Amino acid sequence: MSQKEKKSWKNYLPVILGMVMGLGAGVASGILFAGGIQASDGKDLVVVLFMSLLSAIAAFFLQVFFHESGHLIFGLLTGYRFVSFRIGHLMFVRQDGVMNIRRMSITGTGGQCLMAPPEPYSPAMPTQLYNYGGVIMNVLVALLAGLEAARASGVWQIFCVMLAVVGLFFALLNGVPMQTGLLDNDGRNAMHLRKDQKNVRAFWIQLKVNEEMVKGRRLKDLPQEWFEEIAPVDNILVGTQAAMRVEREMDAGRYEEARVLAEALLKSGREMGGYLTFVNKCNLAYLYLTQETPDVARARGLVDKGYLKVQRQMMKQPATLRTMYAYRLIAEKDQMGAEEAMVRFDLLARTYPIQSEIEMERELLARVDAAAEQIKTLPLKTGKA
Repeated sequence: MSQKEKKSWKNYLPVILGMVMGLGAGVASGILFAGGIQASDGKDLVVVLFMSLLSAIAAFFLQVFFHESGHLIFGLLTGYRFVSFRIGHLMFVRQDGVMNIRRMSITGTGGQCLMAPPEPYSPAMPTQLYNYGGVIMNVLVALLAGLEAARASGVWQIFCVMLAVVGLFFALLNGVPMQTGLLDNDGRNAMHLRKDQKNVRAFWIQLKVNEEMVKGRRLKDLPQEWFEEIAPVDNILVGTQAAMRVEREMDAGRYEEARVLAEALLKSGREMGGYLTFVNKCNLAYLYLTQETPDVARARGLVDKGYLKVQRQMMKQPATLRTMYAYRLIAEKDQMGAEEAMVRFDLLARTYPIQSEIEMERELLARVDAAAEQIKTLPLKTGKA
């Protein structure tokens, strides 16, 4: 089997797992549902059906919570420190010693637990339990739910079966190394971390940067050595470090250096993962549009159908809206479209958990206005706080 075929097979893994677990859930639910109908002589058909559906929904959200709790628990046990905990759009984040509630969404994730890494950095830092913590917790909850289902009856039994089935599905979906959607799953990250010290260092830097930005520091204020000696990008961990280096140059106003780095990433042909490939194209399109003479043609080459498809999934990210604003204002000269992008940005900024990122993005938006003035396109004056 060729490398291309192997990659294609792996891309189908989430679908295959979903079909297998869905079939298992359907069979188990069907048996329990039939039993419930028989016991009630068919009188409570609607009630049993409704409770089955409700149990499945509740089991899904509970297993998301248990999964992220697993990362938290095993992270704390191995020397990591709490930074943020997100379920759906709701995020709990510690800032200035106070727990705040914010809103954030990342496509392809039902939740996320981010922690600060052990210090000082060591190539031997523990990584496996933190990454596999969610999988371990899903399995434990599934086993307990299965044992309870064996002795339970009625609606409670249906709920326990759903909790067990969903837990096993989550464990496989996150534990078997693969790319799910635009991101690598926990198992694939853990696999990379076992292979090479460069990946461990990139992982440490990624978590450390997130911790510092949550505290209010900008990328340009962080130590230079964190963004040097970047290994060849062959996975999402090193790719994240490379993408942060591009954005650090942008934050520091070194736009030409940022463009050169982003172009090198694009030309390398290395796999950064769907999310990071989009981020790199997003930054590069922005840089083309806001240089002294906007290069609209090259920006259009990046903002193709594939880009627009991912863009629709990434509308809760400030950088996405920043480049959308630039593209509509400068490339398309679409005042109404640009205004829509700005309204979306301002709404997002109100509850976004990392305000240092919002500060950077507002400065980059102001640069769009300056570029628009140069080409006689009316800007919207976005540099406001």
